[in-house]
Amino acid sequence: MDYLPAIEYETAPTPTAAVIWLHGLGADGNDFRPIVPELKLPAEPGIRFIFPHAPSIPVTPPTANKIMDYLPAIEYETAPTPTAAVIWLHGLGADGNDFRPIVPELKLPAEPGIRFIFPHAPSIPVTPSTANKIMDYLPAIEYETAPAPTAAVIWLHGLGADGNDFRPIVPELKLPAEPGIRFIFPHAPSIPVTVNNGYVMPAWYDILEMVIDRKVDAAQLNASAAKITALIDREIERGIASERIVIAGFSQGGAVAYQTALSY
Repeated sequence: MDYLPAIEYETAPTPTAAVIWLHGLGADGNDFRPIVPELKLPAEPGIRFIFPHAPSIPVTPPTANKIMDYLPAIEYETAPTPTAAVIWLHGLGADGNDFRPIVPELKLPAEPGIRFIFPHAPSIPVTPSTANKIMDYLPAIEYETAPAPTAAVIWLHGLGADGNDFRPIVPELKLPAEPGIRFIFPHAPSIPVTVNNGYVMPAWYDILEMVIDRKVDAAQLNASAAKITALIDREIERGIASERIVIAGFSQGGAVAYQTALSY
């Protein structure tokens, strides 16, 4: 009972040599065990490999290795062994996925290879005293097909997704250069969803019961429609005529699109 728990592997019966192989931080004895057969060792001498498990303990910042200090991020390399890097930061309410789909559209040359790094900002409370007017709007991803767009599409995702869901589709639409269109992909807030055992996920409204006449939280549905109405009004303030604004949606987003259009 004084010994560390460990995985053992012998290359032959009655081994005459031993290797005690220690894993790194956050791993366990299974980490390097699969490597042994790949070593293609000879049958003799027999070797006993011992892979002990470190105990699980709290790791405080002074004892953590440096990588624990880095922001989580999405990386994209245009070629192997890049010789340049771009660290691209998203805006308020978005995440590292925001600009990742743009890279292939840049049609960059094969050389020099570039590593694009899209870090995720931490989620923190933003109080009214530090927020500007945009805090009244839903956080959203925007994509313009041309400068100075004269039309807008507000495209709502479904249950459990976010504004990144349909963003990559826009380049596939092969739209003409004119008229320029501003696509807006808002993120629904994360709320508990009753039919999913109360699991917190992005949702435009709560679904209370899965029946033929599906029971939903009507107040939340109307609140989401009001948020989309605010986005419509903002587009009008930005110079887009109301008749050139399209509201689209999938699943829950479709329900909110209907509610918004019929109550605007």
